[in-house]
Amino acid sequence: MYFLQNFENRKVLLSLSLIGIFLASGLSLLGSQAYSPPVFNAPERITAHPNPASPGSTVKVVGYNFPISQTITVKIDSTIVGATKAGPTGEFSFLYTLPISFTDGSHMIYATDSFGDFLFTTLTVAAGITLSPVRAIDGGSVTVSGAGFSHSSVVMVSFDGKKIYQTTTSSTGTFAFTYQVPMTTLAGVHTFLAKDIAHSTSQTFTTISKITLSRTTGTVGQTVKVKGTGFAANSPLTLTFNGAPIPGQPAISTNSTGGFSPSFSVPSQPAGTYTVKATDSRGDTSSSHFTVMP
Repeated sequence: MYFLQNFENRKVLLSLSLIGIFLASGLSLLGSQAYSPPVFNAPERITAHPNPASPGSTVKVVGYNFPISQTITVKIDSTIVGATKAGPTGEFSFLYTLPISFTDGSHMIYATDSFGDFLFTTLTVAAGITLSPVRAIDGGSVTVSGAGFSHSSVVMVSFDGKKIYQTTTSSTGTFAFTYQVPMTTLAGVHTFLAKDIAHSTSQTFTTISKITLSRTTGTVGQTVKVKGTGFAANSPLTLTFNGAPIPGQPAISTNSTGGFSPSFSVPSQPAGTYTVKATDSRGDTSSSHFTVMP
């Protein structure tokens, strides 16, 4: 969807471009050699990513097949937010961070070239939450930030359907808090959901498996305790030392929350550092290093 307001300059540019291509290639306009000119009528278009987006997030506007090396002015609704230039292929990209106060709903993004021709696309702005980090071990911390919610409104946040936090948003509809992922959380994908009187939005969060050793150095035959969390629940577990099963190690299984805490005897190995690795039946894995002393 686009509107062209002036074709005359484009016609001149296209004619000159065609002549230049023939001259550069050494082909005669009257020659008998077959020639297929490039396609000049590829449609111009612009896109915005992500879409929808929440206030405070950065949106990337990308345009295609615009006049080469021409200045492109970008406008959101009635406000000019910046300008850039189209590259040698007619493509441009422009980054813009939405103000925290940006309102919900549909907004028009316009890209106008130096001929006055323009294109537009629609950007949907809605409430959203971000997580930092998006992956962690159970017991780790994650910061949950929200924007675009109702102003000075009660918002409730849940983790896998269980309410974990409630607060009142700021005068611009934002909130933030830090949450410690329970040690009993199984490895895999989990969901944070935030809701107020008018909005509901979610983000996924991934917990990963982890093992720790009661000691990281020792001699052959010494006992080492392994503590694991975030594995599959009630699952058989394989424990290896330097990539091989540990001799004489009894069978290991995780408990109902994906944890375990067996001990093993350091196998006979030359002095050096080795990898201790735990793997459950689902393929969740974690490793740590142990140094065998002389």
